[in-house]
Amino acid sequence: MNKSPAFQFYPKDFLMDDKVIVMNLEEIGAFVKLLCFCWNNNGLTKNQNELKNMCGNPENWEVIWGKVGKCFYEKNNKLYNKRLEKEFKKQRAWKRKSQLGGIQSGISRGRKVQPKGKGGSTKDEPKGNSSSSSPSSSTILNNIEDIHSIIEHWNSQEIKTLEERETNIRKKTFSKIAKQLKDYSVNEISEAISNYSIILKEDKYFFSYSWQLWEFLDRGLVNFLTNNEPFKNYLSDKDSTKEDQRKKKLDDWVKKPVKD
Repeated sequence: MNKSPAFQFYPKDFLMDDKVIVMNLEEIGAFVKLLCFCWNNNGLTKNQNELKNMCGNPENWEVIWGKVGKCFYEKNNKLYNKRLEKEFKKQRAWKRKSQLGGIQSGISRGRKVQPKGKGGSTKDEPKGNSSSSSPSSSTILNNIEDIHSIIEHWNSQEIKTLEERETNIRKKTFSKIAKQLKDYSVNEISEAISNYSIILKEDKYFFSYSWQLWEFLDRGLVNFLTNNEPFKNYLSDKDSTKEDQRKKKLDDWVKKPVKD
């Protein structure tokens, strides 16, 4: 899930923070600027020269960082701010809640209520074919957390990021993930995505086609499952003739029509 371009700012909490209250205006300015960089870049570099340049290259950087640095903590070789992380988690929870509400609303709109019969009861009936939207939406609803987990993992690989604004593609992707979750676990799908990402980016493998997530789930998932040895199967052959034959066969397979 992509991070929002904005985060909540609480003036009272900020001004009363015990680390901020001892800062002068120059230090506060540097802190706010670094908070913005931290939010936009999902963390800060640990390199002091880079941090100094981000803040306008002040001569007294060591003094400024002596106070501002206390507001950040290290994780995975990057610097983060606890309050920003809290705000990100709140936003993510709200987005998931909103998306869940949208799916529930879609399920409701996909059903119609028949008039009361003699017994006074009502009967819900899905629009159109009984095997169409309602079962699919229900499956998505039941797997919503796993679906979000897989999308987040996909986006972290930086192949073709699934954007929040791409509503139609997201709906299609949700449906494809829910379908695959019937046969494979979250870990199996996530491992396959990681395998695909490595093979796509490293020169020693001949596969080079960049899919969107829904396309990968349709065309590539099975081939990149760890049990199917993708690193062995897609390793480039030293014999160029054999490699050309493999690529031609692969191109034909990639170009085959995809069923929605």
